[in-house]
Amino acid sequence: MVMPWDMWDLDHIDIPVALGGTDSRLRPAHRSCNRKAGRELGAAIKRAGIKAIRDHIDNDIDNQSPALEFPPNSELNSNSKSINDIDFSGERATRPGHSPPLVPSPGVWPTSHAADKPADKRPDKHAFPGLPPELHSIPGNIPELTGIYPQSPTDSDNGILPDQGVTTPRPSAALWRRAPWVIELATDIPDSAQWPRLMSRPHPEAVGSYGPEAAGWIADNAGIDLRWWQRLVLYRALEHDAAGRLVWTTVVLSTARQVGKSVLVRALALWRVAHADLFGEAQLVLHTGKDLNVCREVHRPGRIWARQRGFYTRETNGQEEIRLDDESRWIVRGHGSVYGYPASMALADEAWGMSARLVDDGLEPTMMERHSPQLVLLSTAHARATSLMLGRRAAALDTWDNPQDTLLVEWSAPAGTDIEDRDAWRQASPHWSDGRARLLEARLRRCQAGVSDPDDRDDDPERSFRSQVLNTWPRQRLAGTGRDEPLLAADVWAGCADLSATAPPGPVVVAVEDWYGLGAAAVCAASLPGSRVLIWGETFHDRGDAIAWADMELTADESRAGSQLIVGASLNPAAVSEALGFPAVGAGNGHTRVGLPMVRSMVNSGALVHGGDRTLSGQMTACRVTARDGGLVITNRGVRGDLVRAAAWAVMVASRPGVNVPFFVY
Repeated sequence: MVMPWDMWDLDHIDIPVALGGTDSRLRPAHRSCNRKAGRELGAAIKRAGIKAIRDHIDNDIDNQSPALEFPPNSELNSNSKSINDIDFSGERATRPGHSPPLVPSPGVWPTSHAADKPADKRPDKHAFPGLPPELHSIPGNIPELTGIYPQSPTDSDNGILPDQGVTTPRPSAALWRRAPWVIELATDIPDSAQWPRLMSRPHPEAVGSYGPEAAGWIADNAGIDLRWWQRLVLYRALEHDAAGRLVWTTVVLSTARQVGKSVLVRALALWRVAHADLFGEAQLVLHTGKDLNVCREVHRPGRIWARQRGFYTRETNGQEEIRLDDESRWIVRGHGSVYGYPASMALADEAWGMSARLVDDGLEPTMMERHSPQLVLLSTAHARATSLMLGRRAAALDTWDNPQDTLLVEWSAPAGTDIEDRDAWRQASPHWSDGRARLLEARLRRCQAGVSDPDDRDDDPERSFRSQVLNTWPRQRLAGTGRDEPLLAADVWAGCADLSATAPPGPVVVAVEDWYGLGAAAVCAASLPGSRVLIWGETFHDRGDAIAWADMELTADESRAGSQLIVGASLNPAAVSEALGFPAVGAGNGHTRVGLPMVRSMVNSGALVHGGDRTLSGQMTACRVTARDGGLVITNRGVRGDLVRAAAWAVMVASRPGVNVPFFVY
């Protein structure tokens, strides 16, 4: 179905680009149709390539044929391997030293269950729109390409997803071919620089980056020569889609102290405020943080830069401002004074000490209607970190294999690292020098000397060293707003996973919910024999994609006649109903409050079934609630909860067939 909000591509006629086609013959093509065809072509090329490799190895090795060349990290690059040793399905044995997971990683179907996997009509998670089809066929579950290793069995860690099983592909990994602007830097890493330990994979919608041009503008106009790591963050943060919109609505940057974060903040703010023409509207960069004086100090050189060019500046404490001739502004405000500013970019410095509610209620709602809004959270780890950084970091890890809206770039040492490990010091430092090494050696000696103030219970030198030098984040539960508790126990939720479950023919319930205008989620629920309900769902970068997914599930086949559609009130259910030509009902907070207890009850009794999807599992197990007004209310606002709300609505209806639930009908 062609929708009003759909986008279009230019399609190559006759010979595809992957097979040598040129731009001599192009035509408009509906994006989803065109890219589905591209994925099918990519799969066909992959199969043909596998067959060619098999034939070469099996038939030509005795004839001393020239050896095929494979990427350095390829499974086929070892002379000791034979064709029988290679698994062409893309599955990989557990990494040496790691125990196999008790429950398969959510969203990954083990070989033993491959035949039972339900037909997946959802958008391909590993499709990367706007790129050549041959790159779509890069296997999605080879650790060297994805950075996702099988995780050892670990505790649920009170709702924070452990990052021990998540790594960043090395600079030479084939995955980065999807982001040529990253390869530009990855092939030339200076000795003083360090590849990040955690960095989100390329966004599925990214086709380019404003980063290289921004770095040039910053050097020529602001006189700032960025370090290698600063350019890497800039290139990633400014990735854009085919329409020129920034793909990352949230950027989470975490490094050890004193490596140049403030310089990067200043450079990014100046570039953004000076490029209203690129974004089609006057820009407002709102700079806040835990310590207002630190924000002022970062802003001060910017005011000097502005005065030298004849722009308006304001020096009043707490009201510092730079205003350009086109009314674009960079302002500094205390974290309690950010409400009501329609920010194009919000910078939150030392975010470890900021309230998640401040960002959720004060900053993000004002950014909804701006073009390419971006929230940038910067912080070094801290033992008393609030749920803001912990939650946003966890949200990025939850969607590590299918990034949606949060870019995580982090230089850190893994939890439990020995504080005397000098390699770990470098791993947490994006920029290294002899002077930094001397300072850290001196700090280590002070740490080993003992507590400097025995009367201060918070004065723990080793804990401080781990936070400030190794940038290791505390492993603690998400902070709520009162006496809250997890919605679900992680082990109980994992026990509800059924990798062989398939939706039977018949009607389904589909629910779509918004995420502050910055994304959306959709969930489908189907009744199973034995009064059980099967649910699956996705998060989306764009509202239109979520609604298109819902339409696809509702009309998958003729047996789904009689299905029901639930739409969050902020998405304008009447407009969605009219666009789809399908009756929709509107849901709100009251329905969530009633639906969450039903989800909890069904999970605890084994009546709710899911396929182990990582994104859905992440939101469900991170959600914290408190009892209020005859139901359950979500309390932790530092992480996404749109999938949880949509699931609550869908389950409430699917579990009570024939019962008239009082939604608002459109």
